[in-house]
Amino acid sequence: MKLSTPTYLMVLAGASLIASVALAANVVVPKEKCAAAWKMASPGGDAIASGADVPVVLNFTMVDTSKDGKVDADEFNKACAAGLVQADEATVANMK
Repeated sequence: MKLSTPTYLMVLAGASLIASVALAANVVVPKEKCAAAWKMASPGGDAIASGADVPVVLNFTMVDTSKDGKVDADEFNKACAAGLVQADEATVANMK
């Protein structure tokens, strides 16, 4: 079966998009960067409310061990040390 040029270009563009999404995959924040991750997630040091827009990925149900609807610094740091906090590679690289 012969593909037309527009079809070929669409397939190629789709493959490129999939490859770029794969490159932006999340990685576990290393233990040594947990404090920096907390500062990025909560610049003022306040607890993070469920549904808040933060630059890290949390499984909120697992991290909110007190079940009060927010994640405080202690819960965040314990979760981060356990490998439960993730971010994209560029964000992790920028954590200082």
